[in-house]
Amino acid sequence: MFGIPSPTRFDLNFRLFGIPIRVSPFFWLIAAIIGMRFGGETAPENTLIIAACVFLSVLVHELGHGLTAKLGGEQPWIVLHGFGGVCASDREQRGFGARLLVTLMGPVAGFLLAIAAVILWAILVTSGVSLGPEAELALSTLLLLNILYSVFNLIPIWPLDGGQLMMTLFDRVSPRNGARRAHIVSFLAAGTGAALAAIWAQWLILTLLLGYLAFTNYVLLSHHHRMIMAEREG
Repeated sequence: MFGIPSPTRFDLNFRLFGIPIRVSPFFWLIAAIIGMRFGGETAPENTLIIAACVFLSVLVHELGHGLTAKLGGEQPWIVLHGFGGVCASDREQRGFGARLLVTLMGPVAGFLLAIAAVILWAILVTSGVSLGPEAELALSTLLLLNILYSVFNLIPIWPLDGGQLMMTLFDRVSPRNGARRAHIVSFLAAGTGAALAAIWAQWLILTLLLGYLAFTNYVLLSHHHRMIMAEREG
């Protein structure tokens, strides 16, 4: 979702399906905070379950990007950090169709994981298996989390997947001004979302996240403006 942080000696490193994966300590901190927020202070095991679901959900999302890129002949790698993750690749440029497909497969993977949780839940219930509260919490968290995370990522705000899809389409229509227009839409959408989250829902984390995205796109817009002015003066 965001830029790639520098490696540290506290990172967890492993490979999955031939893709190198690095998990930063800050990712575990955010996952634990989410687990404590929704798991309840009196049930530490619920915090661990929700944190594990956050890890699995973000990993599957990034693997959706990574495996698609790998099938296209690329050498991707994944970093989980902060509120999400990043899937990078050795290929700097992709064709229009490949850009759309690789970007879209992250949310698609999340939706598929949500569907898999529902199917598993239905199979267990119809088979007469009695689910404990921990199993019910895990399956319900996977369902809700992957739907929310996938839908959120499809919002047209760069660098979310929706913002990257928008930029790809804008670049196709107007290669010269596509990126600038995508950042304008992203700035307006993130700023509006941050205001609504603060006023109506009073969600501090969401307000800060959307506010940061609005600021990021404002900075990039300013950069594009300076480049245009420099070209005109030149």
